[in-house]
Amino acid sequence: MNQPRLFSLHRSIVIATNTFTQLVRMKVFYFLAAFAILLIGANFFELPFTAGPDIEAEQKLTTIKSWAFGGMALFSTIFAIVGTALLIPKDVEDRTLYTILAKPVPRLDYLVGKLGGILLLIFVSLVVMDILTVILLEVRMSGIVNEAADVLSKRGADEATIEIFRESMAPQGPTWVMQAGVLAIFFKAAVIASVAMLISTFSTSTLFT
Repeated sequence: MNQPRLFSLHRSIVIATNTFTQLVRMKVFYFLAAFAILLIGANFFELPFTAGPDIEAEQKLTTIKSWAFGGMALFSTIFAIVGTALLIPKDVEDRTLYTILAKPVPRLDYLVGKLGGILLLIFVSLVVMDILTVILLEVRMSGIVNEAADVLSKRGADEATIEIFRESMAPQGPTWVMQAGVLAIFFKAAVIASVAMLISTFSTSTLFT
């Protein structure tokens, strides 16, 4: 009888795809609706400002990005911990794990596939949240910058000063640096998911994990 290879990328991909589908059926994407509500709240949340219109515009956009990144970090961590904690104990309770390992599927393929499914879920979620953030920033930045530019114009600022102000506000909108921040959040969630997966391999209950 031929022994299965120690590791098969194809088997891991199949398990990862099934895991992603399983998590989607568990309606974990409902957290994205909460993120959308959080972004809308950031859009209307404004602290009292006493600085000039240029500083006020920058602080408004910074507030939106802070809420968005906080939401991404929070929900990606929830996906990494809760999703991973549910996987292996649930497979044990449903006896799905024994069916898979009896194929035979090596344990390494199973664990890599499960972790891959979680990472795929986190990645897709972050992409959606990132798109929502970019759209909101684009819309809000145009209005906020134009409003501040009108105030500066009424206060006697010349066109050169207003143009410099517009250029200085560009980094407050969607940038590649912001995308690097989103990628860092993904890597952080990946580490958390890996640790949670490690713990779930020897834990006795979902709550313990």
